[in-house]
Amino acid sequence: ARVQLQCADIRTAALPCHCDLIVTLFSLDCFTDEDAARVVARLGDCAAPHAQWLFADFAVPARGLARWHAQVIVRALYTFFRWRTGIDARTLPNSDAHIQRAGFRACERRFFRHGLVTSVVYARSS
Repeated sequence: ARVQLQCADIRTAALPCHCDLIVTLFSLDCFTDEDAARVVARLGDCAAPHAQWLFADFAVPARGLARWHAQVIVRALYTFFRWRTGIDARTLPNSDAHIQRAGFRACERRFFRHGLVTSVVYARSS
């Protein structure tokens, strides 16, 4: 009874207030950086003072062979999804900075597939 599922455009949908948990799994990468910033700000405005945010998405490591590998994979994914869905995004948005700007701090961060995938638990900063 406490969970609401909606199928709507997150950029324009009416959002519930005082959410305890926000989950964005492989979704913010579908937006340009500017749109992702607006989406994150909207979601942050709906968060309760004690809210947590679970984020997972693709990432590009800072250096090394893993960086080159991730760049190839991410470029291929964007090429495919732009062709199949018509998304405007061409690169990963700076989701971490946007979520922190919305008042959250990273509590735990994990990397998978040699840094290609990241998962972060954020908590509302007091």
